[in-house]
Amino acid sequence: MDDNFFRAAQQGTAPDLLPGAHGDAHAAQKYRQVTAKQQVDLNVKLICQFCRDPVPNLIEDFKQGDLICGNCGTVFKDRIIDTRSEWRTFSSDEGGDDPSRVGGAENRLLGPKLNLETSIGGGLHADKRELAKTHAKTSVVRSEKILLEGFRTITAMGERMGLNRKIIEAAKQYFKMAETGQPIKKIEATVAVALLLGCRKCGADRSLQEFASMINISKTEFGKVLSQVKNTLRQASQQQQQASSATAVAPTAGDDHDANPTTNNAGALARRFCNALSLPMPMVNSVVAVCDRAYTITEMASRNPRTIAGAAIYLVTHLYGQPVAAKTVASMVKVTENTVRQAYRIVRGNLEAALPEDLLKMDTSRLPAN
Repeated sequence: MDDNFFRAAQQGTAPDLLPGAHGDAHAAQKYRQVTAKQQVDLNVKLICQFCRDPVPNLIEDFKQGDLICGNCGTVFKDRIIDTRSEWRTFSSDEGGDDPSRVGGAENRLLGPKLNLETSIGGGLHADKRELAKTHAKTSVVRSEKILLEGFRTITAMGERMGLNRKIIEAAKQYFKMAETGQPIKKIEATVAVALLLGCRKCGADRSLQEFASMINISKTEFGKVLSQVKNTLRQASQQQQQASSATAVAPTAGDDHDANPTTNNAGALARRFCNALSLPMPMVNSVVAVCDRAYTITEMASRNPRTIAGAAIYLVTHLYGQPVAAKTVASMVKVTENTVRQAYRIVRGNLEAALPEDLLKMDTSRLPAN
């Protein structure tokens, strides 16, 4: 028998006799019976034994755990298992959907008492807010309240600045060390200092001026808070060394919280400034290359990284024929316009040392004298 015969037999169009057995009608009939049995519908269908509806109207009542016929009301099964998602809303009275069944994860920095602390949300009504204030006054001492508020501020400020979770967690560690060493009076400034130290620990290039501008205080005042926090951290590190603690939650004395406030990479800062100015990628790479080579110039080696970045941006944009005004560059890098022009003049006087080979081939006559 060939494949065409079997295919035709299954479709009901096979010849009356099997190939090679002409005249044997019994064999052909037996073959058709076998193929008919193979085509039996083996799907399991659940229908009502009283209605016999081929399209049953079955209702799953998960509240009662019953399987019911929607036409006659017959109960087929009881105690059925609810296979739907378990999420439900626990804040329906507040008008928002919160599928969370439990609270947040345990925070090692808060300790067992604060992790198990009961809190009352303010809500939308005045009586709920009053109850929340009263509860906060009676259940949380001042030091614990400062710690909780500091952690919330660190998270909010870090997310606003686009910092990753690793930096935020490191900042919380520094804030806890600072709070343990001495009472914190300026929470917002201490939070900014903790984030700055967290950035330095994780290798993120963020300057002191950025954090000072974030909380609207002067660079001098921010530097004072930074010095106080660093002294507190230094004392805490010495105490840890004396106690010879094997497992310390907070950063150890080997961390870089004593680093120079101006030790930032000018190239990394310049990359961020170029992105803010919407400069194309080839121009960004050229600016970074100029920043890296600018440190070989004696007059530029001791300059602020922001000044070097501003001078490089001002020079490269003019070299590409897409100049950015010195005032705009100065506003972006948070230095004065005169500082940017002065650094630019130094770099322009040392083009062979500051520019890579591909930029030296470009038309340097586009560069302004000042």
